[in-house]
Amino acid sequence: MIKRPWLLFAFITTVFWGAWGALIEIPGNEGFPVTLGYIIWSATMIPCALVGLFIIR
Repeated sequence: MIKRPWLLFAFITTVFWGAWGALIEIPGNEGFPVTLGYIIWSATMIPCALVGLFIIR
């Protein structure tokens, strides 16, 4: 068992944020509103936050 699961979660989060940062400009270059991309991103973080809260409860 991992003694420090927060370190694994922090690493996974950093990887996903890096992928998001690299890929978010692609739809913006095609004419998709960048602001809407960030709204979608924030909406997808709600289930992730709920799962995280469930895990640490």
